[in-house]
Amino acid sequence: MAERKTERANAETTEVRACLEKILISHPFAQSERQQRFLKYLVNETLAGHAEKLKGYTIGVEVFDRDSDFDPTVDAIVRVEAVRLRAKLREYYDNEGRSDSLRIELPKGGYMPVIQPRVSQEIPPPLRDTPPLQRGVRGIYDTRRSSRTSRRWRCCRLPI
Repeated sequence: MAERKTERANAETTEVRACLEKILISHPFAQSERQQRFLKYLVNETLAGHAEKLKGYTIGVEVFDRDSDFDPTVDAIVRVEAVRLRAKLREYYDNEGRSDSLRIELPKGGYMPVIQPRVSQEIPPPLRDTPPLQRGVRGIYDTRRSSRTSRRWRCCRLPI
């Protein structure tokens, strides 16, 4: 049983790494080595179980080559690059990554990436029990529980 969990974790890690590589070679990241290093570091450290290590100081020193006397409260490089990284990820998922099975996000307020399966944005098919509109069916404004901000319509059969 423990082997199955390990195999599953390895398969998930492999899928995340493949998704990461696809992001890194995409158009938004192609010319930005700094953003590539930043995202790769965040994802790799998270997969390695070192999420607690993802602090402004550590990122500044290890990713952005700041000296050991780096002060993230004075030098905003990590925060600025995090904003840029979020924008590039949004651009990627709005275009090239639209059909990716995984989504890597960097929520505001921290540097730990959230890796989750992509939620399908498909429009659900119409209910099968709902008959199609036929001649004699009209929309009527429902006055019950209505207000200026909320309007409700009902479909019903009216004699024609």
